[in-house]
Amino acid sequence: MDSPSSGTDRKKMKRRLALVYVLGALTGTVVIVSMACSYRTAVRMSATDIPQLGAAGQITLAVSGAHRRSTGMPGDDDPEFDEIRRSLDSARVCTQALLYGGQTTHDAILPLKDEVLRQVAAGMDTLLADFMSLTHQRCERPAEFGGAAEQQYNLIYDEIMGKTGTLAAHLRARIDADLGRSRLAQAAVIGLCALGLTAATYIAGLLVRRHSLDAARLVAVNQQLQAHEQQLLAANQQLQAGEQQLRATNQQLQAANQQLQAREREYRLLFSEMISGFAVHEMIYDEDGNPVDYRFLEINAAFEALTGLKRADVLGRTATEVLPEIDRFWITTYGGVATTGKPVHFEHYSKDIPAYFDVIAYRPAPGQFAVIFNNVTERRGAERELKRLNRILDSRNKELQSIVYAASHDLRSPLVNIQGFGGELAEYCRKLRRLLSNVQGAEEWRKEINGVIEKDVPEALKFIRAGARKMQTLLDGLLSVSRVGSVELAIETLDMETLLLSVIAATRYQIDTASAEVIVDSLPPCRGDAAQVNQVFSNLIVNALKYASPLRKPRVCITGVVEEYEVIYCVEDNGIGIAAQYQEKIFEIFHRLNPGDAHDGEGIGLTIVSRIVDRHDGRVWVESEDGEGSRFFVALPKV
Repeated sequence: MDSPSSGTDRKKMKRRLALVYVLGALTGTVVIVSMACSYRTAVRMSATDIPQLGAAGQITLAVSGAHRRSTGMPGDDDPEFDEIRRSLDSARVCTQALLYGGQTTHDAILPLKDEVLRQVAAGMDTLLADFMSLTHQRCERPAEFGGAAEQQYNLIYDEIMGKTGTLAAHLRARIDADLGRSRLAQAAVIGLCALGLTAATYIAGLLVRRHSLDAARLVAVNQQLQAHEQQLLAANQQLQAGEQQLRATNQQLQAANQQLQAREREYRLLFSEMISGFAVHEMIYDEDGNPVDYRFLEINAAFEALTGLKRADVLGRTATEVLPEIDRFWITTYGGVATTGKPVHFEHYSKDIPAYFDVIAYRPAPGQFAVIFNNVTERRGAERELKRLNRILDSRNKELQSIVYAASHDLRSPLVNIQGFGGELAEYCRKLRRLLSNVQGAEEWRKEINGVIEKDVPEALKFIRAGARKMQTLLDGLLSVSRVGSVELAIETLDMETLLLSVIAATRYQIDTASAEVIVDSLPPCRGDAAQVNQVFSNLIVNALKYASPLRKPRVCITGVVEEYEVIYCVEDNGIGIAAQYQEKIFEIFHRLNPGDAHDGEGIGLTIVSRIVDRHDGRVWVESEDGEGSRFFVALPKV
């Protein structure tokens, strides 16, 4: 048998092992995250910064080479001039790639994101265009090129070299910063690995292997960076092979053109087959720049079907020619889109084509606008009809609530009179009984009066009071049901487990009195009004306790499941059950299963449940077998 101390040691060992596992897991997580960040930084450098730095180097080499070779060129036919022109063209391609992204002679380049560097690249692109023009003049007419032209040529050359130097310096600084962060991440990884090795020696092999793999990955990334640096140093040699790469670029352009043509065919197919109307227009302005008309450039088949206007009748013509009485709203709205480029989405009625249209307009090119639209006349009519019916329904509901409120208050007054005068009648009978006790006379007459006082009048009073109590209960129930529809809902996300705990606490007396067992499963949340949803489940639990079977201990189980658009809760009991012919009627107001049962209530609890669930756009139903218990289902909107 193990001693108590050995059991304690095992517990300590388990706690220490658990601590080691947790520390190892945390260390591994930090290592993986750091390595992933380093890898991501290296990939970004190789995919963005280094190609951009290479492009800056290509521009520098191209411009410096053109400046060096352009002295003494005899003219355009000189082969040396063709090489200079190709070199400057490749430099221009690089500046465009830095601004907008693209393929240079060496790499695919992503556009610069830093606004300062983009301004530098834009200035360099402008200067390069001027430099190319001056280089052409210098090579074509070298004898005439001198003085101010030569000074401007050298000044532009110096500015280009300065901007390329600035751009390269920024990019090298970014690469150095990324490398510094990568080294810091590597140092942090090594430190954490050492800590993990100290704390958990038995998993050292695993951590070392993992670190080795990450280190190998970093070495590979560093090797890639070194390879890119070597490629940058070898840029001059690559420029000499520019002709071959230019041919390959031409082939790629041809392939791109073919892809573009294929996409254009796909666009044409989509344009002709789409069910929404589509059209492209050119905006027409007056001398002051105000939109006055627009011209149809292209339409699809759906445009013809939705408007009744034919393609042959509108293409190339203006809107005022096609629709002389056109509403100025269309020209003004579309003019704003074509001028500002801000898209719009609106619905408007067209008097020329009597229909409501849902329109999206945007600017595909300066001075143009395109529209995508659908005819929503039927939908607008349906919305108006729905609003009209809702107004009628609201009016009927208010009228019904007024009738219920007035009827309950008007009936309450005679009810008070019945109860009051019934009490006075009972008092009169007691007074008459006292008076008769002092009367001397005919015995038969006294017996008859005593019979009326002792039997007939009390029996009549009993029925009067029972009827009054019944009417009072019915009026209270009617008011309770009417108030359900008048309370404003405060919809929120409900923690149903917490809500059911409060319901059970509020009904604890009934639960303990019935010696019942109430089980609440793990319940998903829903959307609803907390107070009214509380009343729903309170009524269902009390109803289950009220109709408990005398043959077994009462048991209520509450579960919930999430469906596609709603959460369905089930309140299941093992009570007396409900016969099939009554399952559709139990939610009706004042309906009772056993009207003669003194404990049956007045039939408003389930009615209130149904009204509350309806107001939440939910559902409530029951599944039951007589004598086998019932399952009440409540469906409410899910979160």
